[in-house]
Amino acid sequence: MRQIYDGAARVIIWLGEETDAMRRAFPLIGQFTISVDKYLDEVPDVYTPAVKHWVMERGRATFDSDNKIVLQHFFENPWFRRAWVFQEAVCAKSAIVQCGGLQIDFEILGLFAALFFVNGLTTILPTVESRMSHHQLFAIRVVRIAYARGEKQTIFRLLVVSAGAGAKDPRDLLFSLAGIAAGQPLPYPPNYTQDVISWYRDFSAHSLSTEPGMVALEECFLHPDRLPGLPSWARDWTGSRYVPVTGNNPKQRIFDADGKKESVQQLMFDDNTLTLHGCVVDRIARVGNGGYPEIISNTDESQEEARDQRAEVHVDMVKEGVFLAKEVTLYASNTEALWQALWRTLLGDQTEQQSLQSNRVDQSYEEMVAHLKPLAIGSEGDLDMTLLRENNPRRMEFNDSIQRVSFQRRFCVTHGGRLGWVPRYAQEGDAIAIIAGIGVPMALRSKMTDYEVLGSCYIHGIMDGEMADSDRLEREFLQLV
Repeated sequence: MRQIYDGAARVIIWLGEETDAMRRAFPLIGQFTISVDKYLDEVPDVYTPAVKHWVMERGRATFDSDNKIVLQHFFENPWFRRAWVFQEAVCAKSAIVQCGGLQIDFEILGLFAALFFVNGLTTILPTVESRMSHHQLFAIRVVRIAYARGEKQTIFRLLVVSAGAGAKDPRDLLFSLAGIAAGQPLPYPPNYTQDVISWYRDFSAHSLSTEPGMVALEECFLHPDRLPGLPSWARDWTGSRYVPVTGNNPKQRIFDADGKKESVQQLMFDDNTLTLHGCVVDRIARVGNGGYPEIISNTDESQEEARDQRAEVHVDMVKEGVFLAKEVTLYASNTEALWQALWRTLLGDQTEQQSLQSNRVDQSYEEMVAHLKPLAIGSEGDLDMTLLRENNPRRMEFNDSIQRVSFQRRFCVTHGGRLGWVPRYAQEGDAIAIIAGIGVPMALRSKMTDYEVLGSCYIHGIMDGEMADSDRLEREFLQLV
């Protein structure tokens, strides 16, 4: 199929027959995209909180309660959720999206998805299905641009950006991307004789052996709906795309919890068991109530009410972080160190644009962080969270950063007296491990002599190799099942 789409002068993407909602959606999407793109061409710097705020307000005004439902109807078209359409849209030199007699250029539609994603407007979409479809469209645009430049990505990276797409046969989630992937995409040729568990397990082993930074392990995340029988070190691609990652970038490391010990890693696969170099350095002593939920639905709420609801989630998390931080014995006699640990943990040591690996807070967050300082080291009374509820660009940027690190996670205090974020389903007593080749700590659960992977963590004070004992990493092994 890839050769057909590659060779076509134009590809028509058919969404079905016209409906009243589609007749409203097509011009709304086109007019909004063109007007915002024109505005962005005229401002000197598009990467500022003020510009993001302008685009957000324009989007909310355009897609009010009635138009929001129109947009929902558009994105709930089944085309957006099919795994095999990735090839169709990525490989086409020119593509037109058509619904009955309605047409829109795919470039306009892709730019619309990018504007929504970059400027935090996906919360306008009121259902999980419409948001997942929007993400699929945005992912297609990103891959399409790279593909047009001759830049192919590995099948693992394609799966990460397209996760959430659907297929009647779970193996098609792999097979549908093999034709546009770089290198040797699969461990063996596509076939439907091997079961899904074997395919996902063997593909994960292949990815762990070939992907830089062992990012395939960081993508693993314990969830109650995982495919039964799948090893914890293998990603379940049928599950939600919403997998929390701490920031391990295969091209440029953000953290070095392992002290850059990629060279000592040896992977040994034995059926469902993976043995590798690593060691347990701490354990969870206390966990909070939970971080950012999987999704906040705003089907029956106004956009303002939904925004306020998300702000209240952030307020509750900050309160919980302040409460737990005061239990951290490591900083009992040093309020400044406690303060640093709190705000850096809240943000996961990152802003939207960069890592915060210096002790100076990012300038755009300075007001927010200064507001929180008295709460961290002051009295035990009521916490004034007024600033976190205000509708202004600085607050939104700050809350976005908290959301990125807290999604599907919750606060913890470790036995070693450290503050951090651990996966949502982690429990007291679970292990914090350093694994050679992975720049972030991993949460593991003991299973007799083996361990089950829970997911990646942010644990303040061990993210830059402080606990990466070279001798231990070289001589100790962990068995993951």
